[in-house]
Amino acid sequence: MMHDDGVGPAVLRRLSPELKSHQAVECIELPWAGLSLLEVIRDRRWAVLVDCLVSGQSPPGTLRVLSEDDVRGSIRLVSYHDLSYTTALNLGRALGWALPNEVMILGIEGREVYEFGEGLSAEVDAAADRAARMIEVFVRQRIGCEPTG
Repeated sequence: MMHDDGVGPAVLRRLSPELKSHQAVECIELPWAGLSLLEVIRDRRWAVLVDCLVSGQSPPGTLRVLSEDDVRGSIRLVSYHDLSYTTALNLGRALGWALPNEVMILGIEGREVYEFGEGLSAEVDAAADRAARMIEVFVRQRIGCEPTG
């Protein structure tokens, strides 16, 4: 409902049906981070996160692979009623939870994020295709599944 802020679900829809139906893959749409995200990634060996960026530091559609430190102060991944992504991970680690050794975080710089509406801007739409291809490679390497077609 917020144009480019819907890039995560758009990327998910672009993953191949074969990959999404693989027994080792679970695709989940989450509109939040913090403790809720921590619960979802708990007990997983690896994970992929995709979200819209609004940094103003890059042109719309810029696709970035982010580190845990890159999202430390993200307003999109932080709420006054929840924990930031990094704080949640640190809490999970302190509690001894099994958390992924590898988390690929993809951020796509948005253009249209403050107005209600559907659809992605052209730049973000193109970046969603690139992100889906990157995720396909990342996941297939981990599950030992060769691409088809």
